[in-house]
Amino acid sequence: ACPASYTTSLCATEGVEIAMILAANRETLNLITPNDAAALVSFEKLGREVVGLDAVIDIPLVIVELTPKTNTSQMLDQELQKARPRDKTVPTR
Repeated sequence: ACPASYTTSLCATEGVEIAMILAANRETLNLITPNDAAALVSFEKLGREVVGLDAVIDIPLVIVELTPKTNTSQMLDQELQKARPRDKTVPTR
C-alpha cells in the first residue's frame, strides 16, 4: 500500500511504491558499443539528471549502476572497435 503522503497517479492508481532505473556505466557502454557509447544514457549521465528529480516525484527512485564482471577477449575487443556501416554518413543528394 502507498503511504498516505504519496499522491502521484502511479502510486494511487497502480500501487507503485518505488521506481528503479538501471543503467550501464560509460566504461561498460564503451565495451558494448564503442561507436555509440556517447549517444547512450550512461549511469554517470543519469546520475547528473536525477539530482533535479527530488522535488518532482514523490515515490522513491533507485538508480542502479550496471558493470561487467569480466573483461572481453582481445579478439572480441578488436571486433567491437571495427568501423560499421552505421558509422558512415550517407549523402542526402
